[in-house]
Amino acid sequence: RAYLPGFEQLRSPFRLAAFVQIHLALLAGFGLWNLERWGSKWAERGQLIIVPITIAALIEMVALPLPLEPLPPLPTAAAWQNWLNQQDNQPEIVMLPFAASPGVVDFEPTTIWMLENRTFQGRMVNGYSGFFPPGHAPLREEMSRFPTDAGLDMLRELGVDYIVVHNLLLDRKSKEKIENLLPLIYHDQRNNISIYTLN
Repeated sequence: RAYLPGFEQLRSPFRLAAFVQIHLALLAGFGLWNLERWGSKWAERGQLIIVPITIAALIEMVALPLPLEPLPPLPTAAAWQNWLNQQDNQPEIVMLPFAASPGVVDFEPTTIWMLENRTFQGRMVNGYSGFFPPGHAPLREEMSRFPTDAGLDMLRELGVDYIVVHNLLLDRKSKEKIENLLPLIYHDQRNNISIYTLN
């Protein structure tokens, strides 16, 4: 992505594999057609070549039983989400802990929050995949040291109203700093989520 023009704009270059597979299927079709053409010279031999190749290809593609995972139950809105939705204006929030790097593993909690926030009526500045707010990289870097004055200023510039902290995922030292620095406005005891006001 760093060397080929235009590739840096692709969110998931590996998805091009689907197009490669389609073209491989076309090439396989041409191959079978040629085998049949060559085989027609030897009539019965041609059928003997094509039928086993077709059977082998079908056996290769069959995946039984299908490896399916059961879907988890759809959770209803948590108390902290309901509290945010009841605010006068649609709030802007940041969820902590923030993803420490652009790696997939670090964004796992973010994807869970996005699923949990289906009923949330505001905006979340954490960003994910191809949907990052402007200046996300410096924000992520600052949030890795949060809470800092620079981090708080960046959040204010983005218009963030509330800092939502998932207490089970944040280290104790960072939690204590946030508690000493920002006023706690709501705590969801059941989910162990704390909401701090930034303004």
